[in-house]
Amino acid sequence: MQPATTMWNQNDFKILPSPEKLKTLARDLRFHPSTNTDLQMLTAEQVEFYNREGYLKPFRIFDAAEIDKITPILTKFWRRRWPAA
Repeated sequence: MQPATTMWNQNDFKILPSPEKLKTLARDLRFHPSTNTDLQMLTAEQVEFYNREGYLKPFRIFDAAEIDKITPILTKFWRRRWPAA
């Protein structure tokens, strides 16, 4: 079996275009309110707030059990990275 090949050269792929390339791109940077009526994750009030204010307040990402699990890991990382803090 032969290895899979790609259709593009991985060295040519850029996650972010250069400032020069950005200047040449036609981009629409205006705010476009959400018009989605098939809401699955956000409430209508959250969409309305976003359309009015342009942001949503923080969301709970981890539950208490997950926080209890990751806190010691992050504490260990922070103490290694910033020992005097």
